Amino acid sequence: MATELALDAYGEDLTARLIGIGMGFTGPGCTDPVIERALADASVAGMDGGDMRVLGVLVAWLGTHSDYINADGLIRTVGAHPSPRVRAFWEAIARWKQADRRFARLTKGSLAGGAEAVDLLPVGNAFQIARRGEDERFAGSPIRVPSG
Repeated sequence: MATELALDAYGEDLTARLIGIGMGFTGPGCTDPVIERALADASVAGMDGGDMRVLGVLVAWLGTHSDYINADGLIRTVGAHPSPRVRAFWEAIARWKQADRRFARLTKGSLAGGAEAVDLLPVGNAFQIARRGEDERFAGSPIRVPSG
């Protein structure tokens, strides 16, 4: 099924697919990646797997290339994932990219992350926000992201 997440959402397969869509990692790239699945799997690796390297590159990529995403495909893929952290991430991205109405459905109903904000970092998130402030792209969103 097209909405299922990849079996190897954290390993070399994910890295190859991310290289294939133009993310700046080293290694052989996949020649025919499904962009939306690669993006959703990268968010799983970052939000549930704690891979901040992947999450940072993902956010930078989205800042530049979000116009090329098939929003319907991404929404189906994200909606199939049970993690509230992953859904909160995509709701935060939709709020950041609010001028692009294609992502508006990520902020509604069962696709939304939940009522309470999720801390990006498992430890020290509140300290880092108090020290550096909150990342302006995600201020007021379902995830609390320290600046810097």
